[in-house]
Amino acid sequence: MSQLENTMIHAARQELEVVKDFYVKRAQGVVTQENRDDFLLHLYSMLALLKFGNQDDTGMSAEGAQALREIEQEHAAAFAASMATTALQPK
Repeated sequence: MSQLENTMIHAARQELEVVKDFYVKRAQGVVTQENRDDFLLHLYSMLALLKFGNQDDTGMSAEGAQALREIEQEHAAAFAASMATTALQPK
């Protein structure tokens, strides 16, 4: 993989960690408006990076694109788990 691909993958992983931290805070019921704003910033940054894993002719190697798709799958699993946890909480 190229240095650019490694940088993109590293950045996507960093964004994913922030997004997953938000899901934990939301499940704990300790989310502030600042947390929500920060979450959206990192979520959209992550999604912009992950888009390159699903597009043709981006210049990404197969290995780099696969790494981005794996991050996308990890996010999908974390999101689904957070929704299941949140759905079980009393209102």
